[in-house]
Amino acid sequence: LEKAGAQIILVDYGEEPEKVVPWLKKKQVPTKFIVLLDEFQDQSDRYGVKVGDQAVLPLTIVVQKNGVVSAIFREEGPDYVDRVIGALATKNK
Repeated sequence: LEKAGAQIILVDYGEEPEKVVPWLKKKQVPTKFIVLLDEFQDQSDRYGVKVGDQAVLPLTIVVQKNGVVSAIFREEGPDYVDRVIGALATKNK
């Protein structure tokens, strides 16, 4: 994804730093990734994290350099990276 010009930003939904930091270390998440904590869930909700009263995670949101959301993926799968790269290649109108 980096070759396609992507910057990886992880957003934790509704947890405190004391819970998130050990998880990041356990999963060996690269330190170059930006990690945002949305402890109160107010920012994540703007991007459709919730369906009804339930959070639907994991969720990948592809945001172009100009801030336009070009894709939202609610599932991963074997073609996940290709779909994200395709969304990154989408030209903004």
